[in-house]
Amino acid sequence: MNRSVPALGKGQPGVVERARDLLSGFDDPDTHMAVLDAEGSVIASSAEFVKLGMTAQTARMLVALVDADADRLVKRPIPTGRGYLPAAIGKISDEPALHLLFAVETILGQMDPSDDFNEAKEVLDVMSDLAASGMTMLVVTHEMGFARRMADRVVFKRSSRRQRMTPLSMTL
Repeated sequence: MNRSVPALGKGQPGVVERARDLLSGFDDPDTHMAVLDAEGSVIASSAEFVKLGMTAQTARMLVALVDADADRLVKRPIPTGRGYLPAAIGKISDEPALHLLFAVETILGQMDPSDDFNEAKEVLDVMSDLAASGMTMLVVTHEMGFARRMADRVVFKRSSRRQRMTPLSMTL
């Protein structure tokens, strides 16, 4: 039995119909899915996906990340209107470029570190102690205040590529 997906052709369903078929039957209220195109636009989605309030910028960033990944899969928390949620995006087709995105509203709550300031502060305190002891660390952050306190060098990245590396004194 041939289980491969046939190429698009005359008499075959279009991309939108195939994307909808791909998502059909997944009706878990806590799992939200979408098929995205090469620009991060939603081609098809589960019923509740739009309620996540994910921005177009986040969708474009996820597509760029997965396109640059050798395994064609990226797992990370993403910002949504409901806080940070665990998500995964995989590239499922090159031509046309299609990506399958899953975001899960977990029973453990949101993954937003600002929800538990004390826990985040404890982690930062441990990192500060390790840095003071001379340990070399590679830390990825969007928090420039944290970088200002901790780093002696900063590497700026864009679309998973290094833009520049400078001593902290020249950056902030």
